[in-house]
Amino acid sequence: MKDVQIDDSLDVVFANGDIQLVDGDAEINQRVGETLRTREGEFEPEPSIGLSEENLYGKNIATDYVEQDIQDALSEQAPEAIVDRLDVGQPDADRNLTVNLQYHTSSGNTSQQVAIDEGGGN
Repeated sequence: MKDVQIDDSLDVVFANGDIQLVDGDAEINQRVGETLRTREGEFEPEPSIGLSEENLYGKNIATDYVEQDIQDALSEQAPEAIVDRLDVGQPDADRNLTVNLQYHTSSGNTSQQVAIDEGGGN
């Protein structure tokens, strides 16, 4: 599968005036990050994309529920990413969660650290 390449600031990448594309493991890595940063229903053309926010709100979130929500979202939206390890921290003072995710694809291993804003937007 191919997708439009985005950078760490979530901006579309251009080179010589052309939009850049990603495929293979780079596309899977990008899709995993997008899935975790997007709230379910936030992307209007495809409302099923994203992470359920049901268990993200509140002072004392249940990380085991959040971990299951992440597993569910990835199995649906990035099934090529087989999760080997998933650690969800507690929210910081700004209500951001840090997710450490280790997964593999058929061609190798990868790790990502993704910040999820549970407080209502970045």
